[in-house]
Amino acid sequence: MTALGVPQIGAGYRGPAAPATSPTYSARIRQKAASLPRPRSSVAGRLLRGVSRLLALIALVGLMAIGSLQVLQSSRTATTGYELQQLQQQRSELSAEVRLLEAEIAQMTNVGTVHAVATDRLGMVRPTESVRIAVSVPAPDVAPMPERYVRRAPEAPAALEPWWAGMLWGVYGLD
Repeated sequence: MTALGVPQIGAGYRGPAAPATSPTYSARIRQKAASLPRPRSSVAGRLLRGVSRLLALIALVGLMAIGSLQVLQSSRTATTGYELQQLQQQRSELSAEVRLLEAEIAQMTNVGTVHAVATDRLGMVRPTESVRIAVSVPAPDVAPMPERYVRRAPEAPAALEPWWAGMLWGVYGLD
């Protein structure tokens, strides 16, 4: 650096100039700081600090709650997805089982297959004699069936009134 304080070309930058650290300088700073009025802590100031700390605490708890809710929601979503996947797999297995049973039912409709299963697996034999029993009760006209298989005849609609009758009887005093 030159005597005027201008840096020379090629000289490295050494940062700002350090303040003088003489004992008199430090003593003057302490004396100046001691003469400055100290801020008084008033009730309003303490209350304001307390409220600001409380608000900061509430904000921190709120952020933690939001973070926890997000974690819970994502874990619940993952659990629901896993359960959905299991239910879809179970549905496909049951659907395959239904198809197998339908194929078995279709195979059993053949009279020869039914006869073979009855004799081989169930040990049934053809009857050697037939027995007839006389019943004194007459046979019903219609074979009784469960109500869920019987269609009920729709009830006949009641005699319809003319369109103007409802309007006429709607007027007060014509009862």
